[in-house]
Amino acid sequence: MHAHFETEFGADFAAVKPQYDEAFTLAIYKDVRKGIVEDGARPDGRALTDIRPLSSEVGILPRVHGSSLFTRGLTQALNVVTLAPPSYAQLIDTMERNGERRYLHHYNAPGYTVGEIRRMGSPGRRKWAWLLS
Repeated sequence: MHAHFETEFGADFAAVKPQYDEAFTLAIYKDVRKGIVEDGARPDGRALTDIRPLSSEVGILPRVHGSSLFTRGLTQALNVVTLAPPSYAQLIDTMERNGERRYLHHYNAPGYTVGEIRRMGSPGRRKWAWLLS
């Protein structure tokens, strides 16, 4: 697409390239949504009534108080629980709330799972955390 418009517009294409990229992305999203609604098929070929295979295992890690592996399709989540006394609760000091939390769930996701484009490696700065009392 870029090569076609570069030959058509020449040097002027660089100025409007972001607009064409955005229009192309919107067209892809519209086409995917249309395929789901009209044809009843997801981009991976599953029907709307099909679900990915689910499985779970518990007690995977021997030296923690609890562990489990949850798998749905190609996505896996390893959950680890270690218990501690109330004096080890994490102090939370943010604009929204002060106090302490006794349960903190960290979730690190590779960039592609949240729509980011970055190199694969160790978890980056993007962390998802759900805080529960």
